[in-house]
Amino acid sequence: MEVQEDFIPTQEQNKRLYYTEFKPHEFSVSGKEVRPIISANIIYFGGTFETPHTPSTADLRQSWADYSGSNSFAFMPTENAEDVRQFIKGRGLKNVVLAGYSQGAMRAIELAKLMQGEGSEASVEGLVLLEPTGLYQQGEFELAMNFVLDSAVKTPLGLVKNREYIRRGMGVLREFLPRGVPTPPDAPFLDAPSLRKQIAVMSKVHPDLGDIQVPVVLMQGEHDIVSAHGKVVPNEVEEQNSERKSYINKLQSLRRQLGKKWNEFEFPRFEDLRETFLKQHIFPKSPYVKMMIPERAGHHGVAIFRPEEVAKTSLYMLSRWSRQTSEK
Repeated sequence: MEVQEDFIPTQEQNKRLYYTEFKPHEFSVSGKEVRPIISANIIYFGGTFETPHTPSTADLRQSWADYSGSNSFAFMPTENAEDVRQFIKGRGLKNVVLAGYSQGAMRAIELAKLMQGEGSEASVEGLVLLEPTGLYQQGEFELAMNFVLDSAVKTPLGLVKNREYIRRGMGVLREFLPRGVPTPPDAPFLDAPSLRKQIAVMSKVHPDLGDIQVPVVLMQGEHDIVSAHGKVVPNEVEEQNSERKSYINKLQSLRRQLGKKWNEFEFPRFEDLRETFLKQHIFPKSPYVKMMIPERAGHHGVAIFRPEEVAKTSLYMLSRWSRQTSEK
């Protein structure tokens, strides 16, 4: 995995932009034959301690390329959104999905706002936010301590029964413990003052959420305390939604029993209350918002421990929405 660099022209000087580029493979990282789900280049922003050459997330970045059938490009979360927009323009990319993990999700949101609408150099097919910060207000100390607690205690305890997760977890430890955060030459290092500033930004609600006009897919682990889904969608909404889904399951069971007679009955259609809440209160201008809450390895590192499933599922959701829209 080779870190590449590009020079983005600015008014003052050419700015160096670090990234890694992944090309689609015939077989996935798990050895399965791949069928691309969506046709778009993936622009991915990593988490706080993730750099373009972080090995622990290489499988996620490769999976973006495999399941999109197009090259994926990975950037640090500290890169400027306008610089990456210029990169997209310079590479001549026409259809992109913007994705971000943790802090990187905030940068993906900023880039989506810059690129959406008529006149953009490339069409934004969707926005994938993996365990994003910036969806709700939280204290800076609370955010920092939750990250430490999730990384050092809750995630390891949740992985002990799965050998593959343990292998990936050990890879993360080997990556960081001996030498700290790996950083490309001349790239901004995460020193204490810089990290404090970033935590301050991550702890606040992102100001661009209400302006996003592209379809959004959210993925937040069931047990994630850094980006807690229960603080995004209230528990009472989830409880009502669960009751409705239970009723729908009963209707589906009845449908199987009735067979062709099912068509003789008219049943009400039920909206997903979680998605309705997200569209009303978080992304009011987005045409589609889907939140998924994985339980397995469902901590803040679910994108690291289940990379292929994360990429495949999130792109499938965007593809399904696109098909449904085209059929109307």
